[in-house]
Amino acid sequence: MKKDNIVLDASTLEEREFNRNKWFFSIGGIGRDMVYALVSGYFFMYVQFGLTLSVAQFATLSILIGVLGRIWDGINDPLMGTIIDAAHFKWGKFKPWIFWGAVLTGVLLLVLFNVRPFGTQDIYGWVYVGIMVVVYLLWEAAFTMNDIGYWGAIPSLSRDNKKRDKLTSMVIFFAGIGSGFIGIFVGAFSPGNILTAYTIYSIVACVSIIGFQTMVVCTVKEGPIEEKSDEEKGSLIKTFKIIFKNKQLLWIALGYLVYDIGSGILGALIYNLYYLEYGYDGGTLVTVMTLLGVVNMILQLLYPKIAKRLTRKQIQWIATIMMTIGYVWIALLGWGNIIPFGPYTLSVGYLFTGVGGTYFYITLLINMTNCVEYNEYLTGHRNEAIVSAVRPLMVKFGTAAKSLLTTLILIFSGLYVLSQDVANLETQRNLFNDKIESIEDMKYYVNKINEYGIEIELLEEGSDSYNNKIQEIDNEILTLENDVLKNVQTQAEYIDIYRKMHILKYSDGVLVDHLTIKEISTDKIDSFFTNGYTYEASFVFSYTDDNNEVVNVNLGTQVYKESDTLTTRIILRIMVTLLPVLLLIISYFIQNHKYIVDEKYYDFMMKELEQRKLNQVKTDVE
Repeated sequence: MKKDNIVLDASTLEEREFNRNKWFFSIGGIGRDMVYALVSGYFFMYVQFGLTLSVAQFATLSILIGVLGRIWDGINDPLMGTIIDAAHFKWGKFKPWIFWGAVLTGVLLLVLFNVRPFGTQDIYGWVYVGIMVVVYLLWEAAFTMNDIGYWGAIPSLSRDNKKRDKLTSMVIFFAGIGSGFIGIFVGAFSPGNILTAYTIYSIVACVSIIGFQTMVVCTVKEGPIEEKSDEEKGSLIKTFKIIFKNKQLLWIALGYLVYDIGSGILGALIYNLYYLEYGYDGGTLVTVMTLLGVVNMILQLLYPKIAKRLTRKQIQWIATIMMTIGYVWIALLGWGNIIPFGPYTLSVGYLFTGVGGTYFYITLLINMTNCVEYNEYLTGHRNEAIVSAVRPLMVKFGTAAKSLLTTLILIFSGLYVLSQDVANLETQRNLFNDKIESIEDMKYYVNKINEYGIEIELLEEGSDSYNNKIQEIDNEILTLENDVLKNVQTQAEYIDIYRKMHILKYSDGVLVDHLTIKEISTDKIDSFFTNGYTYEASFVFSYTDDNNEVVNVNLGTQVYKESDTLTTRIILRIMVTLLPVLLLIISYFIQNHKYIVDEKYYDFMMKELEQRKLNQVKTDVE
């Protein structure tokens, strides 16, 4: 009886330790997924709408990061897995990499979103591209250090299948909170204030990843580290042998990669789609999607209960149907008057793709995590870090493919050129508010913009005389020393858009007047710009008209609405709906026809491994 009590106490302690671990470990993922979502989901959106890069510069930046970055990852990820798997620290096997990876990732994140190409576009644009490629590669290495350490720790926290399901679903739930937080703020606060907004996002994300991951390091207890024989100690060659010998890992990795590419396309371009079809203001969409995100996260927590009733293959089938319905719904929006395109109708489709995608993704992660035990069944060694390194490697390959696809879609559909009109407005507004402080500089700026604007509007756009005048104005601005227009990077081809910006006039923080630059003519300039008032430029402005109705004047929206975008709309809609459905079906096929480690096979493996250990104990005793 006394012996039974000892066993019961040990079991209770183990359960308490797992419960503490699962909460702190899962919550600790909030900060790291804020960072990953900000970089993987919104870095190129920030570049597209916040910076003035040429098509060549934008394409070069995207391709270098996508291709060179992935070559780097092909070496970095398994190498880091090998290092972590072979390392022994008193602090733990995974904790040092989790902590220092988080610190370096946060610091480099600040550089990514706060070093900007202000200056002559042809010169500083290319300098910016070079700097960002180097910084991004360093950021990738730092995040990989944290990522492999974090995910590699999961198999060490429990070998029980049901506990593994709970832990994985909770990690994804809190990761969704982190990425969802960033998504909400990007949509709600970026339009019209993008540069300042991304500075704030990067600071918040930096503090969050360091804070939350420090919590993980200080509170989570790792599982026991298995001592390795000389034959088991890693090398890069052995790492690749381990990966390629594990056929189930390779199949599930391929399924993961295909799914990740398909599911990420809509997420990468949803705001482009929304701005193009509805307007350059994501406030309403964000409100609706936030509510849907809460529903989605609640449904994530139900996964362990659903997994008791359905197999992972059955869950994936239902998830595939849900996502397909969502994509088809989005594909049909706005063509004619049957289903209008708007924040609410778009969110209906996004709910189906999101909920279905969540369950599909959870099953994928569990399938991939179970490859640790399959590796042990196959070779006798777990190699958690090496096997776990395959998941972030697939994520990064997927990110590369999404980045390349997104770049090609933006360029060949003409959407990037169109969005650069908005980006120039964002840059001009930000620089006007930061660099033009005196009344005299404001007068000069408005006068010169209007002077050049009148010269340009008299010419036919695209004609030789028009192009010559644009070049003449640009040369004039560049040759003037300490010129106000030069300091705010004024470009002649966008002057007609600058003239539509609002200048807002405040008295003690209260808005007292507003005019577009075009309306502030020479005879009005002295009466409008008066000492004692504060001013700022804006192209998003709301006011109440004579009928007491709120009117939203958004120049970014007008840029899209005044353009011929039918071809762009068709290309974009196909790429964010039909292509993801095709890739989803391929991923589903791979997992259901090539991957064999289902629930029954997993239980069989665990029994076999337990029997091997018992046999080894008997052998050692004899």
